[in-house]
Amino acid sequence: MLRLAALSLVLALALGIACDTGSAGPAHVRIAHFIPDAPAIDVCLKPDGTAAFTGKFVQQGGLNFASVSSRSSLDAGTYSLRIVSAAATDCTSSLNGLGDIGGVAVDGDSAVTLGLVGLLSGSGSSSVAEETFVDDTAAPASPGVKLRFLHVSPELGQVDVGTLSGNSFSPLNPAVSLAYGGSSPYVGYGNALTDTLALVDTGTANLRLSGGFSVGGGTVSSVYIVGRPNQTSGDPRLSFLLCSDTTPTCVRFP
Repeated sequence: MLRLAALSLVLALALGIACDTGSAGPAHVRIAHFIPDAPAIDVCLKPDGTAAFTGKFVQQGGLNFASVSSRSSLDAGTYSLRIVSAAATDCTSSLNGLGDIGGVAVDGDSAVTLGLVGLLSGSGSSSVAEETFVDDTAAPASPGVKLRFLHVSPELGQVDVGTLSGNSFSPLNPAVSLAYGGSSPYVGYGNALTDTLALVDTGTANLRLSGGFSVGGGTVSSVYIVGRPNQTSGDPRLSFLLCSDTTPTCVRFP
């Protein structure tokens, strides 16, 4: 009886250890270029403790401003990130001598966007930096929609997001008020959305931006506020960037 009890205990411990040794899977990572005064870029990543960067992440021409890459699998860990020119053949030199960004933590079994934000000409809070956005890639059943909003325009103050009908601004429900670097939670809506999305400076009726907006049912997306508020045309312009969180597809408007 004692031998059987001891054997049972050993088997139970072995099974417990076997069930406990599962490690997290890789993260699914994409890069986003939100630096409005930067040219096309790429990034290089290296895990902490690794001597050198080994290759560019995006490849194939890198990323232009207000675009995101496809997702790639990346082991969980803490990384250093180096921004390089899209035309660079290797990771030797950072863009404009920016230097490296350390402490980029990536959790396993996650989907994240590593957003490159700020200004090459910025300082303080508007300096070039990396912001990690944890993404939701679980799309709702159609016709439902999930959306969140993120403020990555370094020269724009706090804004409220809403819809515009004629000259009348209506805040979203629940309300979304964002300062630079801020993001809203994902919110579920019961149906596909077609409207005019708008921004006003918080506490005023000063309209900053508006544009036609359409999201199909059965999708989960992020809406980034990108660009420079003093630009009304061209790539650096202030605009919305609607990006699917399940594909690399983005639509910029207006």
